[in-house]
Amino acid sequence: MTDTIPTIGRIVRYVLDETDVGYIEARRKDFPWMSGNNVYPGHVYPAEIVRTWGDKPDSAVNLQVALDGYDTHWVTNVKVGTSPGTYHWPQQAVKNTGIAGGAVGASSNMRADEIERRWLKGDDLQGVQAAALVSIAKNLEAVVAFLAANEMREARK
Repeated sequence: MTDTIPTIGRIVRYVLDETDVGYIEARRKDFPWMSGNNVYPGHVYPAEIVRTWGDKPDSAVNLQVALDGYDTHWVTNVKVGTSPGTYHWPQQAVKNTGIAGGAVGASSNMRADEIERRWLKGDDLQGVQAAALVSIAKNLEAVVAFLAANEMREARK
């Protein structure tokens, strides 16, 4: 795995298991204001280490898991790993070199069919993935801006 020693306040990735999902869904049903997007076994969420049980890389920890909604999930005595019910350290960020030597910004306006064509052809897959993600991010920004404008318009009524 890793030689990183878990310490309080560090952010890790937690993999939900079936027990977690059942507990989260039951709590959300009992307390509707704790709503959020659906959770499934195997989904990975960021979590803060709130307690450690040792000072070794494989020490168990307690975590506060940040769910995609208004609630969090507390898990205890969690071991390091990648299977459901375990935590792992985030991957190191990799510097993007862009597509075929060009900047990602220059390729971020690629149309979906061009991204798919290059993907299927096998061109610089990391760069094609980056271009696709940038394109998705731009589309999401436009949707968020539209929804915010619509919400403001509705509030004025």
